[in-house]
Amino acid sequence: MNRSNSGVRSIILSMLVATGLALAVSRNAAAESGAVDFSPGDASQLFALPVGMWSNINQFAFLVCLDEPGVKATLNDRLNQLGGYAELRSSCQVWGSTTFSNLQTLATELASDDMKQFLLRLQTAVQNLSNNTGGARGEFDQAADNISKKLTTLSELSQQVNQQSMAFKNASDSVIGQYRKNNPPDSSWVNIGPKMEDVGLAMGSMVGRWNMLTSNLAYLRKTVALPAGTSGIPQLYDLDLEVGLNAWDEISRRARQFLADMPAQNAYLSGANYYQNCPLDENRWYLMTNSFLSDKGYVLTARRPGPVSAVPQHTAGTIMKPRARQNDQGNYNEATSQQWRFHRYGKGWWGIESRIRNDTGSPAIFLLGTTAQVERVMQGQGGVVSKSYWWRCLKTDSSGWFRLANASLGDLKILDTYNNPDTFFPGFMGNTKENYSGQFWKLEPVANP
Repeated sequence: MNRSNSGVRSIILSMLVATGLALAVSRNAAAESGAVDFSPGDASQLFALPVGMWSNINQFAFLVCLDEPGVKATLNDRLNQLGGYAELRSSCQVWGSTTFSNLQTLATELASDDMKQFLLRLQTAVQNLSNNTGGARGEFDQAADNISKKLTTLSELSQQVNQQSMAFKNASDSVIGQYRKNNPPDSSWVNIGPKMEDVGLAMGSMVGRWNMLTSNLAYLRKTVALPAGTSGIPQLYDLDLEVGLNAWDEISRRARQFLADMPAQNAYLSGANYYQNCPLDENRWYLMTNSFLSDKGYVLTARRPGPVSAVPQHTAGTIMKPRARQNDQGNYNEATSQQWRFHRYGKGWWGIESRIRNDTGSPAIFLLGTTAQVERVMQGQGGVVSKSYWWRCLKTDSSGWFRLANASLGDLKILDTYNNPDTFFPGFMGNTKENYSGQFWKLEPVANP
């Protein structure tokens, strides 16, 4: 190539300054190699990140700022006392409302193979230009326009996700750093921070790649516009477009897998994942047993003090008793007092209804409350009840067993039973640090309504 014409080089340099440093680097590299790279490169790293990492981030976001207002959660109670919590909560809300949705939109854009098709058309058009094929310039311009629009969409989405995710990471790093130093967690399920380092690296690579491809496209357009052989500009027949078809197929495959995982990931953002810990039929009644007394056949039983009269007590204690024989379900008896039904209140919270006789009729029901007692509750409009009757299933390492935390007490107080056979092992809210077997519960369906 002719590199001695200083006048032409000055013109070329002015053009490069106008289009930016990235274009200059891309253009010089292409001029040296005779190739223009349009492969996605490291952009595919984002959707190669393990699904568990996304679950970790989404669950953290849910516990910090997306859970039902008014519930007590250990993590949030501790974080909101630390410096920078307002910024963390704000960036967390953006993650839940916007950032993760934009990630899905970005994945949808990349799951399509349209970018690959645009690049193939561009490649063909460049070949036709070098062969002086009629209409090739129009084909080139159309393909280049389509690629430019696609890159603009990808770049705008990626930059927005990158900025928002980094704001979330920086805010959480600051607050979690204080949390770990001053107040370490007490429970295995207290998720003390999102693992966002790899997201930041992958997003940076993606943003950088779209910028590079945009520069490469601008270089290619100028190459076609300038006379062939101009200093620093290769002959068209020397120019090779590296499309990276396999790499585009790979990023599309990974993006489709990311989208396939979205129902599970959105469950972590909404709290619906907690329902998976104890998947129950709201139309069934269940027996509740705990690990401490399961080998004896004891089940959780609601017991009201004294005989049932025309005006019965509206509060019942909970005890553990041997499973009773099923009798007439219309009457208050031992069997029905051992049956429980679970109602979904949303965001992973349940109401736990006892089947003891309801002498007052609808809309009153008997619900398990914060004191591990059953109380008559008048349901508000739409079935809304106080959060003192809200419960959440917490997963344990033992398959089929879970713990029950109350929304008003938090996840460090768990439904338990005293080791006192003289009083039939009464229920109470135990400290999770003790990790007693009475805190591990399992459900068995027993009857239809």
